Amino acid sequence: MNFIKLFTRRPVTTIMLFSMFLLFGGFSYFQLAKDNFPPIDVPWVTVITVYPGAGPEEVESQITEKIEEAVASVSGLKSQNSISQEGLSIVAAEFELDVDGDVAEANMRSEVDQVINDLPDDADRPITAQFDLSSIPIGQVAVMAPRPVEEIYQIVDNVIADRFKQISGLAQVEVAGGKEREIVISVSSKKLEAFGLSILDVDSMISSFNIKLPAGRIIEGEQEINVKLQGEFESLDVIRSLEIPTSRGIIRLADVATIEDSFEEIRSMARMNGKTAVGLSLTKSSDANTVEIMRKVRKELAKLEQELPQDFELILAKDASTSIEASVNDVFVNLGIGILLTAGVLFLFLHNVRLTLIATVTLPIAVISTFALMSASGFSANMMSLMALALSVGVLVANTIVVLENIQRHLEESGDEPLLAAEAGTSEIMIAVLGSALTNMAVFLPLATMGGMVGRIFPQFGFTTVYATLFSLLLSFTLTPMLASKLLKRHTGEKPKGPIAWFGRGWEAMFKVWEKAYAATLKGVLRVRWLTVFVTLVLLVSSFSFMKWIGGEFMPQTDQGLIQIEIEKAVDESIEGTSYSILTIEERLQNLPYVKQFYTTIGGEEGSDTGVNEGKIMITMIDREQREISSMDAAMELRALLADIPGVRLTIQATSAGPGSGEKPLSADVRGQNMDDLFAVAGQILEIMRQEPGTADVDMNWRLGKQELQVTPDYRRCADYGITSAQLAMMLRTYFSGSVGSKYRVDGEEYDIRVQLSEEERADASNLEALPIQTPKGMVRLDSLARVEFVEGPSKIYRSERMRSVTAGANIATGFALANIQANVQRKIDELELPQGVTITWGGDTEMMMESLINMSIALFLAIAVTYMLLSILLESAIHSLTIMSTLPLALIGVLASLAITGKTLNIFSMMGVIMLVGIVVNNGIILIDYIEELRRKGKRWRDAVVPACAMKLRPILMTNVAIMCSMVPMALGLGQGGEMRAPMAIVSIGGIFSSTFMTLYVVPVLYSLIESVREFLGHKKRRKTDVKKKKEEPIELQTASENV
Repeated sequence: MNFIKLFTRRPVTTIMLFSMFLLFGGFSYFQLAKDNFPPIDVPWVTVITVYPGAGPEEVESQITEKIEEAVASVSGLKSQNSISQEGLSIVAAEFELDVDGDVAEANMRSEVDQVINDLPDDADRPITAQFDLSSIPIGQVAVMAPRPVEEIYQIVDNVIADRFKQISGLAQVEVAGGKEREIVISVSSKKLEAFGLSILDVDSMISSFNIKLPAGRIIEGEQEINVKLQGEFESLDVIRSLEIPTSRGIIRLADVATIEDSFEEIRSMARMNGKTAVGLSLTKSSDANTVEIMRKVRKELAKLEQELPQDFELILAKDASTSIEASVNDVFVNLGIGILLTAGVLFLFLHNVRLTLIATVTLPIAVISTFALMSASGFSANMMSLMALALSVGVLVANTIVVLENIQRHLEESGDEPLLAAEAGTSEIMIAVLGSALTNMAVFLPLATMGGMVGRIFPQFGFTTVYATLFSLLLSFTLTPMLASKLLKRHTGEKPKGPIAWFGRGWEAMFKVWEKAYAATLKGVLRVRWLTVFVTLVLLVSSFSFMKWIGGEFMPQTDQGLIQIEIEKAVDESIEGTSYSILTIEERLQNLPYVKQFYTTIGGEEGSDTGVNEGKIMITMIDREQREISSMDAAMELRALLADIPGVRLTIQATSAGPGSGEKPLSADVRGQNMDDLFAVAGQILEIMRQEPGTADVDMNWRLGKQELQVTPDYRRCADYGITSAQLAMMLRTYFSGSVGSKYRVDGEEYDIRVQLSEEERADASNLEALPIQTPKGMVRLDSLARVEFVEGPSKIYRSERMRSVTAGANIATGFALANIQANVQRKIDELELPQGVTITWGGDTEMMMESLINMSIALFLAIAVTYMLLSILLESAIHSLTIMSTLPLALIGVLASLAITGKTLNIFSMMGVIMLVGIVVNNGIILIDYIEELRRKGKRWRDAVVPACAMKLRPILMTNVAIMCSMVPMALGLGQGGEMRAPMAIVSIGGIFSSTFMTLYVVPVLYSLIESVREFLGHKKRRKTDVKKKKEEPIELQTASENV
């Protein structure tokens, strides 16, 4: 009471206090970074090693396996996977969530450094770095002009890219497409042989002549003069005229090679809407603000358009900030609508403008004040934190409703002054409100213990809800009674006039009927208590039949307005062949009404895991309001539209918000050592997946069939000629991949000088055997030192946990659930007879879904346990705490029914809704039990207290729960950006609250009466035993007394 008086009797202090909260909260909101999801700092570390010219199997044996063995002993390692492909090894290690990423990276680097000497000499030094799951490009820019693509590339690389690199927060700017200038020295192997030279001699000579070095200084008196060797090539003629000493005399470089100012071999292409372009991919640092960065990018683009020649066109092909801003704005719209609906419900029940105004005012104060604590906690304004606020509107106002309803009752029944009624009414139900708020907050404590991906997604959701509830609780005991004491009037008995008063009297009359009907039905139910319990149990068990209509998945797909098409041709396809096939796809996209633009990339630069036989098309759809088809349905339509294109494998998927595994949702990882066994089992799984309705883009990740020329050294012959395999490999690499050992500088720019075999000889495989190889004993042909043959090998070799693996995967079509399909596929896989040493492990979204289900089930159990303990403490009754907890299974009926009726799945968001319900639905039981006990403390027997108490609390229970449900309606409708993710949580909450509210009004009183009856029976039985014992002892006492006399 004294705490409440501190605020009711100091209105100015109270108003200033909450004005300060509003000020800090409003300021803090504008400091919050905006993003789709909280930072997901799962510690991943990758080791990337470039081994130019090496085939996948050579990369695997010489690089990958050695690095895998080295990092296997790193502390905290959870799993490791690798890819070995032509010229590249990628080893990725995932660590446990409690491992610091920087420490993991340092430990990995230390272990890798110990095996560097075991790697091939011509392999680049391994690069060890953390991999950030959020490091996908947030923006892509396409630059087009009616000019040669190499000219566009020069401007993009030298001007545009440099401007973007100056934007703080951008970690990486990559250029795709175009041709990069370089000086190409194409040697003739026949001429080299004729003069007794090797290609390494030419490369070494170029590097040794093209140097610029300080040579010291000369001091003349008081003047110091620097001496510098200027040996850099000033022109191509200088390079052509370089003299080379040979056994046949001095020759010029031009005698054995052609020197051209040319361009590097094309390994990547880019197109925008089917037109040739040069693209830039923009990747942010992990702690940067996507919205702020893209705002700067758009601003820089506007400047560049003014500065570049008029024929240049710059198009923003991808802007991740648009979906983030749309999602944030839509959550605020849902929040605003929720507040208005809540206010409408309050007015309906209270039919009092002043009471409604008091309750409504507290909502924005609680919400805005929460931003201050969010900022202090380092949170961002993301879908999870803002969704917590939007879903909490009804819960926040519930405390205020209970307080105001009790204050109003005091005004009407006792005729007290508003100040006294506010203080007494608030004090009377303070424990109940505190208990309600504490249970709301307690259920989120287990979120801090959750592991896996959900342990990174939901903490901000939980803590934001806790912060908002704390402010709501503070408002209920301070500002609410203060405003009530000032705005409400003393009850005089006079009937108010006007339309609102008429509506109020009509509503009250109707509600009295409801109260009487409820009291009458409750009396009837209390006469058949065991039948009520039986019917309730039947309903609860029957509700599980809804499960057959409820699917399961890790996370709902969202309509982001983006569709990605991944194209793959035969592994030996050239970039020109891949480009030609993609042109066919682009032509069909041009006329689709829902396509706004599309951006194409083909191949990848050296060091990329994308081959020239692969490409991607990112389709941006028109705004949601202008189209009638979702991105998920459009992806299905595109699968049918493009199915007849020959020679390509297509994977078409609508891009969804939220973290993913990077694999197809349904992914079965087949592991072992025998490749024939792996292919056989993976093939069987593919066939099972194809036959399962709801699967799409069924395929495996392993590709055979790439033709390669394999050179196998004859070790005896090599030893006879004094040459090692490493020297032989270095020479072959220089012949075919070229060697860049020097730079050509002109006009302030520098370009690679590449020494390689002439294009004519590289284009003819038959020339390989006759290539001259220099040895200490003279020139010999390659076929004198090695066997040269065509072999067929994999384009990429995948490994998991240091074993070779083949992954069979599929996308999930719209209208189907991952969990159902996975269960069906698993049943058929269980019937397979697996060869010895072969194992099958689920990956992709399936693995994340299973892990999340376990973690969230643990969190749900902990939430229930914590709630029960808290109730027991508040009520000082372990028995009646169980009575209140009976509201939880009653909510489950509505949860299952709502999911089945709406067609929503059981996913991490609907599971979060279930955890939220634990803290919400027990409030009904708290209100009923608390008031029953209050009447008993005032002298009523429990039999006489149950029905009046329940009837008295019908209004606040209905008012709070209807308000909560109405506040969630905007989210349940799933409207706006990201609405597909928000809807399941709201739908589950509404369904659970509805069934729990209705059934709690009857089941809790019944259980309470049963417990009290049992207590009464046991107490009566105990008293009877005591009486019998006393009667038996009484004669003995008399006899002893007479003897004493």
